[in-house]
Amino acid sequence: MAAPRRRIRLRGDAIRAPTERARRRRQACLREPIIGIPRRRRRGPDRGDGIRHWPRQDHPREPTDDGGRADPRRRAGDRHHRRPTRHIGALVPRAVRGDEVTAPDIVLVGLGNPGDEYQGTRHNLGYEVVDLLTSRHSRRTPYMKHRAWLMPVEIGGRDVLLVKPLTFMNSSGHSVREVLDACDLAPEAAWIVVDDYNIPLGALRIRLRGSDGGHNGIASVIESLSTREFPRFRLGIGSAPGRMPTIKYVLGRFRREEKKEAEALVAHAADAVAYAARDGLTQAMSRFNRTLAVEPD
Repeated sequence: MAAPRRRIRLRGDAIRAPTERARRRRQACLREPIIGIPRRRRRGPDRGDGIRHWPRQDHPREPTDDGGRADPRRRAGDRHHRRPTRHIGALVPRAVRGDEVTAPDIVLVGLGNPGDEYQGTRHNLGYEVVDLLTSRHSRRTPYMKHRAWLMPVEIGGRDVLLVKPLTFMNSSGHSVREVLDACDLAPEAAWIVVDDYNIPLGALRIRLRGSDGGHNGIASVIESLSTREFPRFRLGIGSAPGRMPTIKYVLGRFRREEKKEAEALVAHAADAVAYAARDGLTQAMSRFNRTLAVEPD
């Protein structure tokens, strides 16, 4: 029997009624779409056919009563189940888990701005000191809580919580206040590491208290803590040249001839923090306040 010839529709020819398959497809496409996703590319648990389609990475996990540990009966390669992650409470370090454990001795806060566009700028020296201390004293993965990047370490025999606020420089105090409240610590326990354009490049100044010195990050911390009585490590970045606006200068990156001094200053400040944690802030002031990160030739 010869195969039926395909019908070619000419202009003016009558349009045939849609098949059942085409009708179902059209009804599925006309249903309410997921916001931001085209109808025909729609994905998710409901594709309009009454079947719940879960991609592997979005497969719902059954609740567990063992703190989130995996069921040993589930195979690692089982395509119908994701391997459950650890309970979030197990990821919170001892420093901020409430009344269960002792709070850290020191909360070291490096001020800066989050984001790749601010990485390497003069205003982010506080971040760089915290990053260096993390690489020296910890191999763990940091976590985020209280609108900040947190890492518990031990420096000089004391428990230290390294903090990088993620609220941007001008609102740093909100995050610092939340961390101190969670740890039930007084403002004096917060050591602030910050850049300072009133100090020559390469110089470090440790102070037990004081005003904001025109720094918006320190001003935010003072406002949130309602006190000026907290230590700070001030890293000199030098003043803006000529008529350059200060905001443009501090948000700019170091020039090629300044990078060596800036890197040495970060290492110098990290050494000062470790020394202060071990021997006290007063001893650290006597040793580091009169030295430069890079001595002149």
